[in-house]
This record gives sequence, structure tokens and C-alpha cells, in this order.
Amino acid sequence: MTSQYLDNATAWSFSLRTLMGYPEHAPPFHTTKWCNSGPLDLDQVMTITRLATDMRSDFVHVAFELGTDEPVAISLFVRREHGIEWMPNVLPFAASETAKIELLADKQRWFVGQRQALTAGKLPPTGKWERGVAIARRRWRKAAANTGSLELAGSLWVPPGGGYADAIPQDELNIAA
Repeated sequence: MTSQYLDNATAWSFSLRTLMGYPEHAPPFHTTKWCNSGPLDLDQVMTITRLATDMRSDFVHVAFELGTDEPVAISLFVRREHGIEWMPNVLPFAASETAKIELLADKQRWFVGQRQALTAGKLPPTGKWERGVAIARRRWRKAAANTGSLELAGSLWVPPGGGYADAIPQDELNIAA
């Protein structure tokens, strides 16, 4: 995995976070996390599910194929009363050129709500999806292209199959490199 690949994935993930209205610097006691990796397999789904449980957070996951410049999928991992619900292949959506980006799943739309929490709402009419997805993808692409290399304080790298206890701060990896 190259540094350029990681920079690109981080730029896309951070851009989505920003366009959804999440603050640039995570607020105290925040409950939403953004992460990225290659396309998810069952082991990775289980790893993110464990992280969501251990960190008591919802996760927005952005997936990339090696050798691609743009994400191939977005998934949500949302805490529920009896576990974590995984929602694969959600769609970015913007109701207008200036609206915050939301994520459309099968049964609900998800957005950054009060106290920066991932919040569910009613889906927009299906007739508006195509245009809203096109707007969101265009804005997201532009934002990612305009995001330079990022050094995000507090970022963690979790080894395959690991949990939160196994996470290594990105700062330590940068020093080792």
C-alpha cells in the first residue's frame, strides 16, 4: 500500500466527513468515526463491528480498490439496542448544491444531526435520488481533489483482525516510516 493511496483515501474520507457537516476537529465525546480500507470482506466487517462496539461509536466506512482514484463503496455501521447494524453500499445524496451530504440506505437516510451524532431520517422521494446522488458525488469529488495531504491527529491503524486494543496511532507509524 503506497503513501499516495493512503493520502487519497484519507482525503476522500475527510472530505465526506466535512461535506456531511461534521466539524473539522472532532468534538468531545463524539460518537461518529470515519474510516477507510479496501473493499470489505467478512473479516473486515467483523473488525469494524468490534471497533464500533469497543469505541461506542457509529462508523462511516469508505472503501477503495488498489489502483483506483475514487471510492468504490460507502458503508455504515450503526449501533443498535442489540448490536451493530451494517449497511453496505449506501449512497451519498445532496438535496441541492449547498445542502449537506447525507447517506441513503435501504430504509433511512443518515445525516450528521444534533451534537454531531449520526442521525436517521425519512428517505427522500425516489424520484429525487438520481439527481441528488449526482450532486453529492460531484461535490465530494471536487472537495477530495482540493484536499491536500492530511495529518489527522488521533488517527488509528487497526491491524487485520484486530480490535481497538490493538490499534496503533498513525503518529507512531509515521515515525517508524
